[in-house]
Amino acid sequence: MMVSPRHPIATIVRGANVLNAEPEASAVATGLIGWLMKFGAVMIPTVGLFIRSQAFLQALVVRKDTSNVSGNSKALVGLGFSEGDALRFERQLREAGVLVYVACPENSKTTWAIELLRRTGACETATLEKEVALEAVA
Repeated sequence: MMVSPRHPIATIVRGANVLNAEPEASAVATGLIGWLMKFGAVMIPTVGLFIRSQAFLQALVVRKDTSNVSGNSKALVGLGFSEGDALRFERQLREAGVLVYVACPENSKTTWAIELLRRTGACETATLEKEVALEAVA
């Protein structure tokens, strides 16, 4: 998942100071960070990065063959997005929003994930070419 720095989740994580915060605010921040840590990877530009999955760690390592992109776009290219889509998503994420990337080896789970995202208000859903997506998380 990639979250815009302007998203409310980013605001809570950025302001998290569990040692000096009031108990109620600390509990909210700790709970949110714990929830984010359950994902394979969460990127919040200018705030932080949580990576739980070894596959995502390898995919998010900056690629040297992506000369036309920078910053977070390189991470998206590393996941299998084209350079054009990566730049477009990065621009959109600067404004607001969340990008959710789901890696599923089974077609039925991919279909289920896309349908779930659509039903919950996703503006755009798609699948990457199977070979590219598998190479990115292999």
